[in-house]
Amino acid sequence: MIGAVVTSCKKREETPLTPESDYQTGQDDVFAQQTVQKTFTSVNNYGINDDGIKGDRPYYITVEGGVGVWPKKMTINFDLITAADAAIKEGRSGIVYAEFSGPWKKDPAPNTSVTVTFNNYKVNGILCEGTVTVTYLGQNSVGGPTFNIKATNMKFTFTNGENMLWTTDRSISWIEGFEPPANLTSDQILNYLATNYKYEIWGTNSGTNSKGSAYSAAIQQTNPLVFRYCPTGLPISKGTIVITQSGVAKTINFGDVDECDNKVTITIGVITIDLTLRS
Repeated sequence: MIGAVVTSCKKREETPLTPESDYQTGQDDVFAQQTVQKTFTSVNNYGINDDGIKGDRPYYITVEGGVGVWPKKMTINFDLITAADAAIKEGRSGIVYAEFSGPWKKDPAPNTSVTVTFNNYKVNGILCEGTVTVTYLGQNSVGGPTFNIKATNMKFTFTNGENMLWTTDRSISWIEGFEPPANLTSDQILNYLATNYKYEIWGTNSGTNSKGSAYSAAIQQTNPLVFRYCPTGLPISKGTIVITQSGVAKTINFGDVDECDNKVTITIGVITIDLTLRS
């Protein structure tokens, strides 16, 4: 099992699931969402703040282009991270490229964008390929930044040789953790951004799961997914996503209370399954 893997399961009704109504698509889609969101968080945190893309950036990050020259390309090379800093990798290897169209600061000019591509980039051994484009849209009602994310031609190749294809067009509203306290060092600011963030996400996903079955998915703005820092659970702490596959709709509910855990329910017609997922 890839991404969110079932460790316990209880059906509330005894009607057996059909192949069209299994939970493989949910597992795969959650994995894709987590991977793209983690990549976005890293690129945003390393790129934000100043015209030079963080002059005191870590040793595993390089930037092409001088101050005031745009576009500017940032390279995050996870293979250069030493054993002493292994925790930073979070199971990642390979290279992430991020090309910024303009200064990527707390409140960039509207429509400033960053395009992310990959070179042998893996998350826990799973190869990630494709393009992710993030566009800044402005501030939300609490002063946090909002973005549009489009992922095209994404392909995830799992360690067993199976692969999935994935596309998304989604909105992100950063509602907590975007304003570090005053008088922090640059390293402390980076740690604050990485461990205090909370996003609301809504939009659409589509693709082909690792078993070759096509699907589409929708997340409503009225009940968005909440992504947050969860060191001991899934980073999705709340919200609902509806997946449609072979004419069958599956509702995955991450909970109505914003808390870190690994519990979801999947509803398929009259069948409801309680799942504990591995983060």
